[in-house]
Amino acid sequence: KNFNVILGLILGIMLGVSSPCLAASNMNNMKIQIFTTSTHRVNVDYNNPNTVIEYYNLEQIQSIINQMNLKLSALPPEEAKIQAKQLIEKYQPQLQAAGQGIKYAQQYNITKVPAIVFNNGIYKVFGQTDLQTAIQEYRQWQKQKNQQKRLNK
Repeated sequence: KNFNVILGLILGIMLGVSSPCLAASNMNNMKIQIFTTSTHRVNVDYNNPNTVIEYYNLEQIQSIINQMNLKLSALPPEEAKIQAKQLIEKYQPQLQAAGQGIKYAQQYNITKVPAIVFNNGIYKVFGQTDLQTAIQEYRQWQKQKNQQKRLNK
């Protein structure tokens, strides 16, 4: 019973989520979105002031729901409804971020994790657990693409 109340509130929050997009104009400016689960992590040992990194655990919503269910399961139904609303408010930022991650994963057609997406989906790396290696692969792809453009002129 409590699960349905929580799930309904969470879905309402998720449907209202929106986020501005960052457009990267050259090789030095990047937006990187990393999609993981608790069993498929990515080593994010990278620091560049011209890079925005967003990290999404696609299991985060389920994890939050499980935490809330643990807290609510022993309560009488009326008290559980009141506590559920308070917990939703408490977890709202995490739920919104997790919901945004799921929306991006659908937008980019992420079918395998980990996945690393560059500059709003122009390049994707699947299965790579090291961000540095994925960035090298992306830069190589960019270089080849730029060389191909020059050859076609």
